[in-house]
Amino acid sequence: MGFEHSRAPLFESLRTFVERDQAPFYSPGHKGGRTIDPWLRENIAAVDLNNLPDTDTLHCPEGPILEAERLIADAWGVPQSFLMVQGSTGGNIAVALTALRPDEPVLVARNAHKSVLAGLVQVGARPVWLEPRWDAEFGVAHGLDAAVVARAFETTGATALWALHPTYYGTTGDLAALGDLCRRYGARLLLDGAHSPHFAFHPDLPTPGEQSGAAATVHSV
Repeated sequence: MGFEHSRAPLFESLRTFVERDQAPFYSPGHKGGRTIDPWLRENIAAVDLNNLPDTDTLHCPEGPILEAERLIADAWGVPQSFLMVQGSTGGNIAVALTALRPDEPVLVARNAHKSVLAGLVQVGARPVWLEPRWDAEFGVAHGLDAAVVARAFETTGATALWALHPTYYGTTGDLAALGDLCRRYGARLLLDGAHSPHFAFHPDLPTPGEQSGAAATVHSV
C-alpha cells in the first residue's frame, strides 16, 4: 500500500469543515474568530511565542501576565486569578491539587467532567457521588438539588462540594442555595465553571460562582 505524502488529511478536513460556512453552535466561544480582535486574528501565528523576556512566564509572572491576572480578578470580583493552559481541564486538576487533601470526602455530581475525576485521583480525595436531576423528556442530566446535597452533608461528613456550573446542556442548580449549604456545614464550594465565564456580567444570567462563596471557580474564557 502506497502513501500519498503530498496530502495533509487533518488540514484538509479542517479546511472543508470551516468552508461550509455554518453557524458555529459549538465551543470555543470566539465562534470561528468572529469575536477575536481583527489584528490578533491576522497575526495569530506571529504571536505563538514562548516564555521570552518580553512576554513574561506563567510559572512566575512579573510583567504583562501578572497585570492581566490582576485585571481579570478585578473584573470578576475575586481576590486572585491565575491564567492557565490546557483549558478548564488543567484548571480542574490544579484545583484538586491545591484545594483538597488525600482521603478527604468530596461531594461530586455524577455528570462531572473527567478532568474532575482525574484531579480526585491525583490528589487521592474520596468522591461521594451525587445523582443530578434527570430530565426524562430530553434524556439529559441537569444540576444538583440542594436537598440531595444537604442529605449528603448530613450523612457523609464531606468537607467540600464540587459542582458543574452550568451543565453541558446549559442548565444550573440553585447555586446560591448550594453556597449557603457549604457555609452551614463548613465545606468548600468548588466549581467547574468551564462554560460560565459570562455569568458575572449580566443580571439576567444565572448566579456566578464568584458571588456564591466559591473557594475556586475554573473558567474557559
